[in-house]
Amino acid sequence: MDILDRLLAFAQISAGISVKCQLQGDWQLENPHQTGQAIAHIISYGQAYLQHNGKTHHLKQGDIVFFPRFADHTLRSQIQPLTSKNAVNLEQLGAFTLTQAGLSQSKCDMFCLHFYYDHQAELMESLPEMIVFQVAETPLKAMLDILKQEAETPNLAVKSVVNSLAVVILTMILREHLLVNHNNQLFGILKGWQDLRLRPLIKAILLNPEHEWQVDDMAAFIHLSRAQLVRLFNKHLCISPHAFVHKIRLQKAAMLLKSQAGSVLSIALSCGFQSEPHFITAFKKQYCVTPSQYRQLNP
Repeated sequence: MDILDRLLAFAQISAGISVKCQLQGDWQLENPHQTGQAIAHIISYGQAYLQHNGKTHHLKQGDIVFFPRFADHTLRSQIQPLTSKNAVNLEQLGAFTLTQAGLSQSKCDMFCLHFYYDHQAELMESLPEMIVFQVAETPLKAMLDILKQEAETPNLAVKSVVNSLAVVILTMILREHLLVNHNNQLFGILKGWQDLRLRPLIKAILLNPEHEWQVDDMAAFIHLSRAQLVRLFNKHLCISPHAFVHKIRLQKAAMLLKSQAGSVLSIALSCGFQSEPHFITAFKKQYCVTPSQYRQLNP
């Protein structure tokens, strides 16, 4: 298991609504911010204009735009905003919600894939607000072809296939981004991971946060002095080594609370906490609910 595998597990990602848009004429789709959600827009035919943070981006066939934290953005048929609201029709089409604007042949086909994740997850906070790239010459092209086929030909278990495919597409988006971008496009844990001196330690902590990680032990693990280790963590992760371990322990605990039926005490001990009261206090401070309440809210 590598760093991306572990961060994906801690993020507890699940697919939400999958939307297929068929858009004609003048249209505009508003997408307000959603906490604990991500969204990917895939232009499968035609073109569109994206407005985000005061800038307009021209999207063409094969472009993917991904918002890890579902920032406010608008998609439309032209550069300038529409002066009047356009009519949009919605209907259920197998595993997809079909969104249509205009009556004639579509000029822009687009898939919009929604995702849910634990809002405390380190992964999404370590990514830029928006990621844009072309699917051509990447494995994502094959994924998009399967997505189109599932949208056009209803089959058994289509919802299961589309939801699983959506999570694979998200994983491939993240993989491609990590392959082509470096520190200037990454933050937090992913920026720290880009530093080859910190990489072995970050991986070890992610895989075994329950280990008794003392700062001197962490420094020795990667053959640095204590001062050098602290400086690198502050530079790349803006957090102390001890606070980082504590944060990862809590994220592992949140994942186990959702995925396992063990007692709060057993989960606390398996994540490196010395007692149940200590764990409950730390968890409530970070998540604003007790472990038992979190488990009920996230069955």
